[in-house]
Amino acid sequence: MAFGILKFGTKVGIFGGAIYYTNQLGVWSNSERTTQLLLEGINFVKPYFKDVPVPVEATRVPSMAELVSSSKSSWNNGVFATSTFLSKLPSNAVVWSKSGMNYINQQLQQPTAASNPKN
Repeated sequence: MAFGILKFGTKVGIFGGAIYYTNQLGVWSNSERTTQLLLEGINFVKPYFKDVPVPVEATRVPSMAELVSSSKSSWNNGVFATSTFLSKLPSNAVVWSKSGMNYINQQLQQPTAASNPKN
């Protein structure tokens, strides 16, 4: 209990201190001051980082014909899946309702003596 209160108090203290310090710097005053502070921060940490070239792999952008073909294929697959679902819906509804009724009947049955803890 005491550890939880200490942990919460530490978090609140850090959060409150951060808000107070940023308010004193003027971060919350106007956008020009915020931009100035950001640039000062970048210039402050810049000497401690060196530029590392990162290899960038550019992926090929698909052509418009490929996009159209892919869109048509996806659309057609969606139409087929929906049609299949709707055509099987009556038989599936019967199966689902029977399994639901069986489950409800099992739940409503009287408990057996083995499962009754009072005996």
